[in-house]
Formats: sequence, structure tokens, C-alpha cells
Amino acid sequence: MMENGGITVEDNYPYYEGDGYCRRRGGYNERVTIDGYENVPRNNEHALMKAVAHQPVAVAIASEILNFDNYLQGLFTEQDFCGFNIDHTVVVVGYGTDEDGDYWIIRNQYGTQWGINGYMKMQRGARNPQGVCGMAIQPAYPVKY
Repeated sequence: MMENGGITVEDNYPYYEGDGYCRRRGGYNERVTIDGYENVPRNNEHALMKAVAHQPVAVAIASEILNFDNYLQGLFTEQDFCGFNIDHTVVVVGYGTDEDGDYWIIRNQYGTQWGINGYMKMQRGARNPQGVCGMAIQPAYPVKY
């Protein structure tokens, strides 16, 4: 993204589920650029909370098990099991607490038909310091100087 002059905004190139082709038409005047990224300290959900309080944070997760792909609603917990291999990226856009407990608000790239209109409530404060699905292993966010 830094080397190619940025990326168009989502309104210009929305998610499409299924096989398709790369729509390389021109005219995408609205672009987002970044100057770099900052890593959030590894295996530290408190540091992740501080970062998410300021902006969305990208996290790499394990999602190889169908429990993740088939998520519909409710709190996704460490008992739901995602697999062992980090193979997918989602964005943590917030956090909260309700009757189910503490959770992260995860935005997936599968479109609005997945989960709760494209979002998931994932357990926050898991016993494993790597977090549910390994979400605390590689968190990072873009920076603009």
C-alpha cells in the first residue's frame, strides 16, 4: 500500500463474495495512504485495548476451523476453537462488556452476510495470553506522519 500510492476507499470497491475478477477500472480518485505502521506489544490485550481506543487495529488470527467461518451471533470464545495456523486478518474496531462478558468487536472481510452484519463479538481476556484465535500475536495499526 505504501509503495503503490495507496488504496481506494471501500465505497469504490465493496466486498463481493464468490469467485470474480479484479476490477481494475480507473477513476478511483479517493485514496487512502499511510506512511508506515506500528506494532502493538505482542500477547498484551491491555496494550491492544489502548490502541483500539484510538483507532482500528489489524490482527492476524487462526480461522482454519469452520467454527469461525460459520459464526452467526453471540460471543465467540476460546472454547469455540479456531485452529492453530495464523491464516487470516481481521480488524478490531472496538470492545465492550455485556451479559456474555468482555468482548472485542471484530470486523471481518467476508461482507455483511457473515456474523452480525459483518462483525463478531470475540471474547476479551482469554486465559491464553495470545487471545482467542491468536488475535494478540501480531496486532498492528497504520500511521500517517
